[in-house]
Amino acid sequence: MDVVRRITLKAADLDAEPPTDEELETLRKKLESVRKHQNEAKPPDYSNVSKEKLIQILEDHEKEHRKIETFYRTQVDELEAELCDARQLILQLIDERYELDDELSTVRAQRQDLKKQLQALEIDQSRLNIEKDDLNHNLDLSQKQIRRLTQQNEEEQQKVDMLKSQTISLQESLTKEKQISAEALVQLSALREEFATTKKAFDELINENYQLQKKQEVVEDFTDESTKEAIKQLSLIILSKDKPYVMSPVTKMLVKEVFGEQCSKVIDIYESKLETLNGKIKSLRDEVTSTTSLSQIWLTDLYQLYDWIKQSNDFLEEGELDNLKSNFNDKMFEIEDKKIEIEEALKDSKSALSLAARRSLKDKEEAGVSSRPLFGPSQQNREIDRLQDKIKTQKNEMNELREKVQQAYLQEAQLRDQITELQSLNANLRKRGVGGPRESNLDIIRFLQCQAAGLEDILNGQIEEF
Repeated sequence: MDVVRRITLKAADLDAEPPTDEELETLRKKLESVRKHQNEAKPPDYSNVSKEKLIQILEDHEKEHRKIETFYRTQVDELEAELCDARQLILQLIDERYELDDELSTVRAQRQDLKKQLQALEIDQSRLNIEKDDLNHNLDLSQKQIRRLTQQNEEEQQKVDMLKSQTISLQESLTKEKQISAEALVQLSALREEFATTKKAFDELINENYQLQKKQEVVEDFTDESTKEAIKQLSLIILSKDKPYVMSPVTKMLVKEVFGEQCSKVIDIYESKLETLNGKIKSLRDEVTSTTSLSQIWLTDLYQLYDWIKQSNDFLEEGELDNLKSNFNDKMFEIEDKKIEIEEALKDSKSALSLAARRSLKDKEEAGVSSRPLFGPSQQNREIDRLQDKIKTQKNEMNELREKVQQAYLQEAQLRDQITELQSLNANLRKRGVGGPRESNLDIIRFLQCQAAGLEDILNGQIEEF
């Protein structure tokens, strides 16, 4: 029975020990012997058996039948219980099998995804290998280019050194030329001063001659009586300004002598005062401009100081004492420098103008630096181009300076000749005196005026060129 039970459980895929081959063979033999015994057995003959014995046999059969029935029922109940357990276990195993199938399908899908990812990774790896080969090739090319550029850089550095040496020699020659031109300018300024002095003396002589001639004419025309009469006539004209009155020639000459030709003396006085007032207005305008620019600069500094105080307050609130200390030390130096600049500007207006000019130039330079492009030629190429342009400019300046110096030498010789001629004419004029013939004096004056105008034009041209 144990073998039968184990075979039943094994057939139901339950956890049971499988029967061995010997047990199966023994069970097969027993079944065959039982079948053979049943086939060969003959029903017993009870005709010759007594009634009591039959009753006894019947009771024994019934007892045996009850035992067999009891054993069978017990075995059936056990098998039914085991069968129920087996059913529950089978259902549980089926559920687990479904779960395993789901997990297996998930694992299969994951396996397919992994295969696809593996294929993609293999493709990426092949692509990366190709890119690696390209990068190695580009690296080799870059190294070759770097070596070539390094060689070119060395050659350019040699050229730069050569250009620097040439620049130094050109600067030395330019310095010498500048010294020569400075000496020529000094000589020219001395000649100009000498000419201005001569011209001033010449103008004074002409003016003196003219005044003497006018005085001589006035003295010839005026007497005490005519002068008194002219003054009396002018007084009457002033007192009776609403009445028409005709002046005599003597009175007209006296008015012309006092007020000048067409009131030229009064106009000259007015123009001199107007020039003085214009100069004062210009100086005041410059002071106002410098004060306005300085006030704008100081207002900007005040805004920056306010931002700094606000930043320091933020550092103080956040507890960043190191940043506050370094910021405070740097800012104190800057404030002390600005204090010194402001004190100098308040003491002198020229210092204020120079301070405003420096600050505006500094702002422009900072703006130019901030707007510098991010990309462009290398620093070395820019330096080479700048040096070449500077050398060309210096060569052009040297050539122009040489031409100007030569022209200055020629014009200096012409000026010397003309000044000598003027000095001789001035000496002749002094020898002749003021009381000489009027026509000859007028000719000399006209000639000197023409010569002075020509010299003045030449000097103005030289001043504008230099």
